[in-house]
Amino acid sequence: MKKTLLVTALGCASMLVLASCQTPAPAEPAKPSAPVVAQAPATVQPPQRPTPAPQPVSASDASGEALYQGNCAQCHDHTDQTRAPARDALKAMSFQFVNYTLTSGKMKDMGAKLTPEQRGTLVGYLTGRGGQANDDWAKAAMCAPDKRAVDLSGQVVSSHFGFDRNNTRTLSAKQAGLTKTQLSDMDVAWSIGFPDVAEMRSTGAIIGSTMFFPVAGTGQMYAIDLAGPKPCFKWVYTAPGGASLRSS
Repeated sequence: MKKTLLVTALGCASMLVLASCQTPAPAEPAKPSAPVVAQAPATVQPPQRPTPAPQPVSASDASGEALYQGNCAQCHDHTDQTRAPARDALKAMSFQFVNYTLTSGKMKDMGAKLTPEQRGTLVGYLTGRGGQANDDWAKAAMCAPDKRAVDLSGQVVSSHFGFDRNNTRTLSAKQAGLTKTQLSDMDVAWSIGFPDVAEMRSTGAIIGSTMFFPVAGTGQMYAIDLAGPKPCFKWVYTAPGGASLRSS
C-alpha cells in the first residue's frame, strides 16, 4: 500500500514537472511605437525667371529691334536688376551721345561687336534720330557778329561746380549783382531748352558777361552772352568724336 502511494505520488510529481516544462513563456509586452511627427509641407519657391541671354545677330539681320534684342535688351529691359537706363530713357538721348557711349564710353565693349553700319542702325533705332545733329535752333540763337567776342578780363563770377575753389555754393551780393532781400521779388527772365538731351549735369562758369555751359548729351560747349535782354550764343564748340563734356 505504501509502495502504491509512493509510485502514485512520484507519477503525479513527474506529470507536474512535465506540465511545468511545457507551459509556454509569457509573451513580451509590445514595445510602444515611436510617435508619428507630422512633417510640415515643404515651401514651394516660385521658379526664378532667368535674365535672357543675348542672342547673336548676323550681319544680314540688321534691323534695329533685332540688334537691340541681341545686344542691349538683357540689361536695358531689366533695369531693376542692372540699373541700366531703360529703353524710354535711351529714346530721350541724342544720337551723338549714344553713339559715343558705344564707341568710346561705357558701352564700347558692346559696341565693338557691331559693324559701323549696325551701330548706326541701332543708335538711330534707339533715339529715333539720324546721325547728324540738328543745330538749326542754335544757329537761330547766335549773337550778332559784333557781339560774339569773348572778354576774359572780366570778373570771375563762378568758376567751379560749387562757385569757387572752396565749394561754398554761394555768391556775394557783389558777384550776383543783387541782395538777398531782392530775391523775393524776382521773375524768370529767360530759359534755354537743349533738344535731344536727357539730363543736365554741369554748372556754367561765368566770366564777365559770358557763361560757358557744357552739355554732356551732345558733347558741346556753349558760350552764352548774358549782357542783353535775352541770351544769345557767341559760339558753340563741339568736342571731337562727340566726346561727353561733364564739367565746366
